Amino acid sequence: MDDPVLDAAFSALGDKTRRAILRQLLQGSSTVTALAQPFDMSLNAVSKHIKMLEKGGLIERRIKGRVHTISIAREQLQQLHSWLDTLTDNRDQAADRTTRPLAGKPAGKPTVTPHESGSHGGGLLDKLTSRLSKLGR
Repeated sequence: MDDPVLDAAFSALGDKTRRAILRQLLQGSSTVTALAQPFDMSLNAVSKHIKMLEKGGLIERRIKGRVHTISIAREQLQQLHSWLDTLTDNRDQAADRTTRPLAGKPAGKPTVTPHESGSHGGGLLDKLTSRLSKLGR
């Protein structure tokens, strides 16, 4: 992924309202009005959050007449997840190199589990959030 794409995606994920909107979209596509209902803010404010998610490539918008339908951009989330995997893999390898001499025996190879490919992408968003918090330690 290119740096500008990553910058936009992480900027969009940096706000709890936008993350909450993404979680709502895990249930399926929704209109802007329906997405705004749970929030104690104007429709205009929610629209600005949606635009940030769209700029970050995390959601897709379909327009039919006056109705804007929003859905998760699964391919972009998958690419972001893969990029985070490379960071985690590199970090795990560095930790293996660091701890191996101290332990006196070879460190085990990290277990890699298949990416969740569920139809709604819920596990993917949870994994992204988890990876981000682990990288911040």
